[in-house]
Amino acid sequence: MKLKKIGSILAVVSVVLMGSMGFARSEAPPVPAGGTEQVVRDQASHPAAPYVEAAEMLALAATAVNVAETLASATPVVKAGETTAAAVPVVKAAETPARAAPVASRAWTVGPELYYADYRESSGIEQDGMMYGIASSFTYRKGLMARGEVRLAYGELDYDGSTWGGRRLSIDNIPNLVFEFRGTVGYDFAVSRNVTLTPYLGFAFRYLDDNAQEKYYGGYERESSYIYSPVGLEAAARFGRGWSLVAVAEYDLFWVGRQESHLSYYDRRLNDIENEQDSGYGLRGSVSIRKTAGRVTFALEPFIRYWDIDKSDLDTLTWKGTPIGQAYEPANETTEVGLMFNVVF
Repeated sequence: MKLKKIGSILAVVSVVLMGSMGFARSEAPPVPAGGTEQVVRDQASHPAAPYVEAAEMLALAATAVNVAETLASATPVVKAGETTAAAVPVVKAAETPARAAPVASRAWTVGPELYYADYRESSGIEQDGMMYGIASSFTYRKGLMARGEVRLAYGELDYDGSTWGGRRLSIDNIPNLVFEFRGTVGYDFAVSRNVTLTPYLGFAFRYLDDNAQEKYYGGYERESSYIYSPVGLEAAARFGRGWSLVAVAEYDLFWVGRQESHLSYYDRRLNDIENEQDSGYGLRGSVSIRKTAGRVTFALEPFIRYWDIDKSDLDTLTWKGTPIGQAYEPANETTEVGLMFNVVF
């Protein structure tokens, strides 16, 4: 406003001064005696010169006023109590939003499972049937992922094979019990806003108890133990309306296994056999379809688990303490295909 007022005052002053100059020049000069013709000639050679210059000055003054107004409007007005920095707009370079720190979460999962189990030995023996169980896990996440899992399953499998003498043999409804514990750690990588990849590894123990002696007089209890390390990748994708999908692919690094065949159940004169297994591997995969309602998530999870274990080492078979031969556990494969229904709290 001050600059605008100053510009206006300067314009007025310029007009006044220029006008004064023009009117002074327009006054008739003293006419010398006999010189009227000279006066007319002078005026003709300079027609209304003072008024032209005054008009030009007015235009210049108007231009000065416009410039002053433009400067006044372009210059930020600094109000009382404001600093110059606050009045002048500051343009900052584009900033990349900082990624939020991982939020700690805890999830407890529990639910039933059912699956079809198929066990086959290279010798031609096969056992298969349905298994029913319950599984539970606890997961902690804060960038780092830590999980503990446990499952217990029971079922009655049908045996199709032969005796030691080569006679064909079938046994139905042999009780089988499976227990498994797993501990894994990994790290969550946010691929996008709604997709997370979690590579993981861990340590696990699997136990199987087969009780053929309960269904056949010539049968015996067989216990199988595996120690292995899960190495896998979990991919989680979140969709709208509380829906999400979690897929898992895993390789199981087999460390050691032990097969205990309690032949003394069949004949007390025979010793129990222990066979070590040191070669094999496992695979597993699953896809969990999830729906969150409030604080609870429901999940339906089809899965497959597979084991391929090589022939064991040898152990001595004795009769009344006298060695009569060598016994081993044949190479075998186990396939489990099933479905889990989980509730996540």
